[in-house]
Amino acid sequence: MMAGPMAPGVCPRCGGPNPRSAAFCQFCSAPLPGVPSPEPVPVRPGGPDSFQLATSGQPEYPVARVVLLIFGILLFVGGLVLFGIAASVHQTVQSFNQACMQNPTCTPESDPSGAITGVGVAVLIIGIILLIVAGILYRGD
Repeated sequence: MMAGPMAPGVCPRCGGPNPRSAAFCQFCSAPLPGVPSPEPVPVRPGGPDSFQLATSGQPEYPVARVVLLIFGILLFVGGLVLFGIAASVHQTVQSFNQACMQNPTCTPESDPSGAITGVGVAVLIIGIILLIVAGILYRGD
C-alpha cells in the first residue's frame, strides 16, 4: 500500500479501490469509513427551495405592477380631464365667436378643442394599455 492521501482505500460494499481522501466510493457511491459524512443542509419546512423558485416559471414584478397601475390610472384620469377641458374650451370659443359677430372690429378665434381632444384620446388610450398590462401581470398571482 502507498502512504499519503492518494493511497487507495477499499470500499466495504463493493471492494473497489478509492483514494483515502474520498468520502464516497467512486464505483458504488457508498460512504467510506473514516471520513465523516457531510451535514445535511436544513430546508425550511413549507418554504420553496431554490429549484422550486428557479422552475416556477412565474416571474415576479411587484414594483412594475404598482408603477404600471399608478401611471395607468393617472393617464386614464388625465385623458378624461382633457376631454372636459376640450369641451369647456369649445364652449368658450363658441360664445366668444358669437359675441364677436356683433362687433365688426373683432376677429373670431379658431377652436383648439379638436387638438385637445386628440391629445386626450391618446393619453386615455395609453392609460388603458398600461392598465391592461398591469392586469396581465396581476393575473399571475
